[in-house]
Amino acid sequence: MIYDKISRITHYKGMHPHLDPAIDYIAAHAGDLPKEHLELKGTDVYSNTFQYDTVPDDESFFEAHRAYADIHLMLSGTERIAVSHISVLEEEEAHPEDDFWKMGGKEEVSVVLDESSFLIVLPEEAHKLKMITDGAPAPVTKCVFKIKMA
Repeated sequence: MIYDKISRITHYKGMHPHLDPAIDYIAAHAGDLPKEHLELKGTDVYSNTFQYDTVPDDESFFEAHRAYADIHLMLSGTERIAVSHISVLEEEEAHPEDDFWKMGGKEEVSVVLDESSFLIVLPEEAHKLKMITDGAPAPVTKCVFKIKMA
C-alpha cells in the first residue's frame, strides 16, 4: 500500500513498468483526470471513473486482486478506505476470471482519500471502499487506474 499526495506521485516511478504510464498520466493531468474509461496501454493500464454515495462501514466489504494493482484518486468528495493483506481475511466469493475476490474480516489500516491524495493498493492487498468520513453518506467521484502487475 502506498498513500501519498498527488503532487508526489512521480516519486513512485520505476517500481513496475506498467505503473509508469499511469503515474506519468496522473502527473501531467492532475486536476483534470479522466471522467470516463481511458485506456493507456490496453488491458494492462486503464482507468474507470465511478460516482456513488459513501456508506456505513458495515455496508462495505473488502475486495482483492491477484493480477492488478489499483491507483485510487478522488475527483470530488472524501471516503475512508481500509486495507488488509488477504492472509488475515476470509474469502467470501471468488471470481478469478475477473481478478476479483470478495473478502471479510478485520481492517489492518485505513486512510481518508481526498482530492489531494492517492492510494495504490498492490495485488493481495484487499481494500474496503466507499466508507463514510463525516457521519453521513455523501457523494463522491473517483478515478481508479488498473495496473496489470502479473
